[in-house]
Amino acid sequence: MKNLYNYKDYRLFLNDYIDDQKKHIPSFSIAQLAKKLNLSHTSSLNKVLRGQRNPGDELTKSLCAYFNFSPEEEGYFIDLVSLEKESNPIQKAKLLNRINKLVNRNIPNILPDNHFRLISNWYSYALIEMCRLKDFTFDFNWISSRLKNKVSSLQIEETINRLVYINLININDDKIELNQNRHQTTTDIPNEYIKEYHEESIKKGIDAIREETIERRYISSSTIAVKKDSIHEAKKLIDQFQDNLSLLVESNDSADDIYMLNIQYFPVTKESE
Repeated sequence: MKNLYNYKDYRLFLNDYIDDQKKHIPSFSIAQLAKKLNLSHTSSLNKVLRGQRNPGDELTKSLCAYFNFSPEEEGYFIDLVSLEKESNPIQKAKLLNRINKLVNRNIPNILPDNHFRLISNWYSYALIEMCRLKDFTFDFNWISSRLKNKVSSLQIEETINRLVYINLININDDKIELNQNRHQTTTDIPNEYIKEYHEESIKKGIDAIREETIERRYISSSTIAVKKDSIHEAKKLIDQFQDNLSLLVESNDSADDIYMLNIQYFPVTKESE
C-alpha cells in the first residue's frame, strides 16, 4: 500500500489505491470495496471518489479500519477529510499546519549513498540522538564518556564534522541542532556500507547481552514457519512497529539515555527449489 503521508488529498490516495489494486487484481472493483466497507450500494463511495461529496463519520471510520491504519495514520486521514469539509479559514489553517507537521515527521529524507558512506558506523546515529539528552554537553570528552569511552574524542570530532558537512546537524552557539527530524538510507538495495552498519549494530546487541543488566535491556527471539509471499507484509509490520515505538518512547527534550533497536527477520533454511 502507498504511504499515506505522501498524500494531502484523501481522494487521490483512495483512487491511487484502487488503480493499484486493479493492476494487481484484475477482478477488483469499487463494488467489492464498497461491500468490504459494509456499504449497501456503491453510489455513496463513487460520489466520494469523484469529489461530489465527502465521507461521513461512519464511512471515514470504515475506511480507516479497512486500511488498518495506525492510530497516528487514522488521525492524519481524518484530518485530510476534515480539511475538505472545513470552511472556516482559521480552522483550515490549523488543520493544514497539523497535517504538514505529520508529513515532515513521517516522510524521511533519503540519504544518498555517498553521504551515508561518511557516517556508516553505529556511533554517528548515537551522536545525532544525543542532542536530545537533557544533560547533553557539547564537549568531545563528555560525549566520549557518555558512550562508555568506546569512541575516542577524535572520532567524535570527525563524525560531527561529517554530520555538519552532509547537513544532518548544525552547530549554533556551541549547541548541536538537528536539521532533519527523520532520514533513512535506500531500502532493499544491496550496499556494502549499509551491510557494515548493520553488522556493527548487531555486534552492539551481542555486547549488550553481557554488559547490560536485565533491567536495562530486552532481547528475545522467535523462530516461525512462514510463506514466502508474506515477507513483504512482515517487513511492513516491522516498519510500523519501529515507527510506533519511536513515537511512544522518543523524547525531544528530557531524554536520559540513547538506545539502539535491532530487529532481525531472516531465513535459517535453504530456499526450496
